[in-house]
Amino acid sequence: MRTMTLVFVLVCCSVCSMPLFGELVTGGSIQITGALPSGIFTLSGTSFNATGNFSIGNWGATQCNPCVENTVLGVYGYESGNDLGNGTATINGNTFPYVTWGDLNAHGPSIFMITGPSIVLSKGAGTYVSTFSFTGSLCGTIDPSGVCAASLPSLTGSGQVDVQIESFISNGQDVLEYTQATYTFLPTPEPGSFLLLGSGVLGLAAVIRRKVSL
Repeated sequence: MRTMTLVFVLVCCSVCSMPLFGELVTGGSIQITGALPSGIFTLSGTSFNATGNFSIGNWGATQCNPCVENTVLGVYGYESGNDLGNGTATINGNTFPYVTWGDLNAHGPSIFMITGPSIVLSKGAGTYVSTFSFTGSLCGTIDPSGVCAASLPSLTGSGQVDVQIESFISNGQDVLEYTQATYTFLPTPEPGSFLLLGSGVLGLAAVIRRKVSL
């Protein structure tokens, strides 16, 4: 009985700790270039893929312009509304010539938000690596100023970010400068995977129970 109770608690804790899933971004990347950032994105998932470009926004890596060794640099990023510019999208088999802002069926404007552990520029110029989490939404439209024909209101994803830092001499001092950040999405387990895991644990519990009762 004690063994069964322990297994039940483990299963419940696993289920309680599961995140709420929207549309998972399982592939693609977001690339930010330049101190006045411009970017391109390619996002893909089970029922969608989208590509596009953007400018302006707020990206932590661009704060290194210039900076010095041992600067703590954020990998966060934010784009919303008109900043996202145009692109194309295929959502649930339907192709739309624009990925842009809109009402998102009352879910708010198109948005990208990225968070992750900061990096420390401890080795001067080079590539610095961190991880990131992504939330966002996109709107597929028939024309660039139209309302949403299809929306992805709850995108989530995660992966690895690589930040490129270069060095140069300014007033006789070696300074650093950000040149590019690439956020690469990595596959995330689908919710069904967690259900299978839970089923496996419950099956194990049944086996243990039979052995204990013998």
